[in-house]
Amino acid sequence: MNFKEQFDQLFLICEEMISGHGEDSFFCAQNNNSAIVSVFDGCGGLGSMTYPGFQGHSGAYIASRMISGAVHDWYHDTQKVQWRSAGQLLNSIHAYIMEGYVVCAPYAQNNARIHGSMVRDFPTTAAIALAQKQGNTVTLHVIWAGDSRVYLLDGEGLAQLTQDDVAGQNALSNLSNDGALTNVLSSDGKFDLHYKRLEISRPTTIFAATDGCFGYIPTPMEFEAMLLRALLQASDPLDHQNRLRMEIHGVTGDDFALGHMGLFYGSFVRMQQELLPRAEALSRLFLQPLQRDRSESTIQQLWEQYRQQYERFL
Repeated sequence: MNFKEQFDQLFLICEEMISGHGEDSFFCAQNNNSAIVSVFDGCGGLGSMTYPGFQGHSGAYIASRMISGAVHDWYHDTQKVQWRSAGQLLNSIHAYIMEGYVVCAPYAQNNARIHGSMVRDFPTTAAIALAQKQGNTVTLHVIWAGDSRVYLLDGEGLAQLTQDDVAGQNALSNLSNDGALTNVLSSDGKFDLHYKRLEISRPTTIFAATDGCFGYIPTPMEFEAMLLRALLQASDPLDHQNRLRMEIHGVTGDDFALGHMGLFYGSFVRMQQELLPRAEALSRLFLQPLQRDRSESTIQQLWEQYRQQYERFL
């Protein structure tokens, strides 16, 4: 089986709250042996400093674009490499990220500096999913920093693959508490790149998403419902992309970027068929109880049940 037979669908949706000032960026691509979806969310608080050398844009605005460009170069330069270890992959992508910061550094040299722990040069999150052909399976490499996420969606439901760099929070509590980030990319190099590897051999959908996609939806269960609704109501892949964009646009209060890839479905219709039973189970087990009672105790009870599958890779 070649990669084109394993790989089904790739798309990206991205919107700015204020045109020309969005702090999210992205990179998606595919070739004969691999595909990548990645998103980056410039950190507006930490990166609020502006730079005359970048036409007055903020460090957050520049950072997400700078790092998406670095990941673009890394992907195209290393596309024939079969990564055998986490260390090999992380050292390689880290070098490209730091080179991106080095290239842009001269444009920031004359900026008036603001000192303090709440300001950093060019801070951004990153959530990257690289799928590589490995015989009859696909190896998924997941790399991240911050609170942008990579998700897996299959017949068992939605699962978060990345662990948020937010102290003391889970996917439900962070929706209301909005905890502070403990780790983001920045030009000082004081960050950690996290890594996870999975082998995929059955129908699976992968999403990379900034927090504008999921952070304004009341519960993780309803975020999964939104993803499934956009898919199941669509007439074709383009309609799916447009419906998902409009679903997020209708609820978010932030810039957003989401990359999507499908694996081992074979067709769009089969993707819908594979995920329809999950949508029915999600409705019966979680959405209908939420419609009857949205008390804090009920939400917490349903979350404790839902998180068993949602956190199965954490």
